[in-house]
Amino acid sequence: MIVVVPDSHAFALRLLAMLEICFEIIVINESTLFDGMIQESWNRYALQMAIKLLVARYVRTSYYITLDADVLVVGGLDVGLLLPGGKAM
Repeated sequence: MIVVVPDSHAFALRLLAMLEICFEIIVINESTLFDGMIQESWNRYALQMAIKLLVARYVRTSYYITLDADVLVVGGLDVGLLLPGGKAM
């Protein structure tokens, strides 16, 4: 799992990742995706959309799904559900 967080939150997430509870967690600072050039004046919504696209540089699979922090997945997710007939929705 790749988690992109504001730089100020990265320390806490890295501590959680070190616990190795159930699966690998890769923590990426937001500023890393923008070569350290995030401006406070940037529109937060536009920044979130850009992050979802830029994180693709770190994904090692053919497809990826992005979830916001306010989304909770209950139940299983599998390729057949996400790619019906082998095609992305």
